[in-house]
Amino acid sequence: MAKPTRGQFTAEYRLRILEEADKCTLPGEVGRLLRREGLYSSHPSTWRKDRRNGSLKALTPKKRGTRPAKPDPLSAKVRKLEEKVARLEKELATARTIIEVQGKVAGAPEPTPSFFPSSAGVQGAPPPGKWGLGPSAPAGCRGGAPHHLT
Repeated sequence: MAKPTRGQFTAEYRLRILEEADKCTLPGEVGRLLRREGLYSSHPSTWRKDRRNGSLKALTPKKRGTRPAKPDPLSAKVRKLEEKVARLEKELATARTIIEVQGKVAGAPEPTPSFFPSSAGVQGAPPPGKWGLGPSAPAGCRGGAPHHLT
């Protein structure tokens, strides 16, 4: 059995029916018109109200259902950034694995946070006390004026 479809009337059809209904002068003529066309009495009254509010545009049938979502302009950028983050995290994990393997092969101790310069210190500067530059180093090696100038 076929599914019944909802009747949608074009603006021209609605205007034609309203014109015919406005021409009816005798009692029962409007009812005969509605029966002939298979319409309810609410149709012409609703269409008249729509015609007063906006003419032909208001009489065009409206699409039913949910409207398609507008594409978000940032969604493509977010997707690309998420892909980039995933790729970089994978590269970082690979690099950490390589560093760990190289450390074990070379027999060096595991890298610890104290191995790396802190963000407060100078980038690439050796930690204090290393290579004779700390407080235990001779006076001329700690910086300042050379000893022959003092």
